Amino acid sequence: MTARRKAFIALLGIGVVALAADQLIPRSENPADEPEPQVAVARAPAAQQTPLAAPTSANPSLSQRIGRAVERSSGEMGTRDVFLVPVAWIGPQKAEQVLAAPAPRTPRFDETHRLTALILNGDRSGALIDGMMVKVGESIDGYRLMSVANNVAVFESANERAFVRVEKSAVAAVGN
Repeated sequence: MTARRKAFIALLGIGVVALAADQLIPRSENPADEPEPQVAVARAPAAQQTPLAAPTSANPSLSQRIGRAVERSSGEMGTRDVFLVPVAWIGPQKAEQVLAAPAPRTPRFDETHRLTALILNGDRSGALIDGMMVKVGESIDGYRLMSVANNVAVFESANERAFVRVEKSAVAAVGN
């Protein structure tokens, strides 16, 4: 065993011991025994920090403390799209264009996958799709292969049925 592997195992052991100690050592039931950490949230560079008031429950979770901090800083607990570019970065006119643009169309299963061969062998039938052998009943990308017949494989998801045809180039190669 190399020295590097020994170091990784030692770090893993320390982490496991720390996790076990954190979970097994009982915490005080009296909230007065543990001082409440002072948490502050800044809105913008010019915003002032405000400490949180004492928690209402004896031992609030981290998510409750973060929720209270957000409520105090913004006055509301709404959600926002974290992937949406802020208006300050692109300007209000461009923001209206971005918000008004239609969502991109999700490509269908038969558009994103290539069926190159079918195996018709009773209960062991299958399809070679994107270089992977998929037997009837198995799934790929959330679509289950339902049946294979005459150059077509039928895939089905929870709300869609896709008919994928064997590529013409593959059929031509077999026919020659």
